[in-house]
Amino acid sequence: MKRAYTNKAKLSRLIAQCSRKKVSYMTPNTASKVTEMHRAENWELMQALRRALKAKGMTYRQLGNELGISEATVKRMFREQDCSLSRLTQICNLLNISVYDLMSVAQQQEESTTPLTPQQEQYLATHPGHFAFLLCLLQRQSPDQIQSRHQLTDRCVFYYLRDLDRQNFLELAEHNRFRLKVGPQVRWSLQGPLQQKLKEVNQIFIRHVMDHNLDPGYAFESSFRFMSQSTLDAFCEDLRQLSRKYRRHSAQEDALLPNEALRGVKWTLAIAPFAPSGVLDIPELEI
Repeated sequence: MKRAYTNKAKLSRLIAQCSRKKVSYMTPNTASKVTEMHRAENWELMQALRRALKAKGMTYRQLGNELGISEATVKRMFREQDCSLSRLTQICNLLNISVYDLMSVAQQQEESTTPLTPQQEQYLATHPGHFAFLLCLLQRQSPDQIQSRHQLTDRCVFYYLRDLDRQNFLELAEHNRFRLKVGPQVRWSLQGPLQQKLKEVNQIFIRHVMDHNLDPGYAFESSFRFMSQSTLDAFCEDLRQLSRKYRRHSAQEDALLPNEALRGVKWTLAIAPFAPSGVLDIPELEI
């Protein structure tokens, strides 16, 4: 685990939030809303537990053997979202995680993003090497890894870190140790000074995906269709919801799983009224 939690007071409060069932003076409508809320909480908790099992490579059958129950009972427990605190603690012990970790992950939303100041964006736009170096740090590459991959000298690596420290992207300590002041997720302004650089990065990304579209873990879809404005609006909202869903899942896994069980993944979702024919030239034929 990345973190260990031992604060029993916090755990007690969190358990109370996840398990409280009685509310005084509830109207039928309020009671229904509370039931839905608890059902959603239980679903998130069991989803987090499912992801933890998968990350540890433990099947329902193996879990049942460890708990002394049948595989069918384990499946029913997940299907009905019915797991007592004692059983939950037993499973967490098997997975070498704390109950508080699991409950925190279940309640965790997607990671917050850090906006850059206009001065920081302008600096990165005029210092492309520093922009690339910062991206590597945000993607959890160490200075040593960056140095090895790009064949940089010790002095060059120090200067990059020093400059990023002066621009308030990070806080530099001895021996190139640092603490990022931005991220881990950065909110890039699509209309700011970095617009051209962000276009270049996404163009490189799209080419990469198209070149490896048949490889596992790659997907590329591109279509042109005629549709109404209402269908287009619904399509846009579906894409936003899909992205939110997996941002949340990734934030939960990032909090729960060790680094070696995670992979860096980028996705770009785009949809717009656009006619490909409008950007293609049709030359005059020589007759």
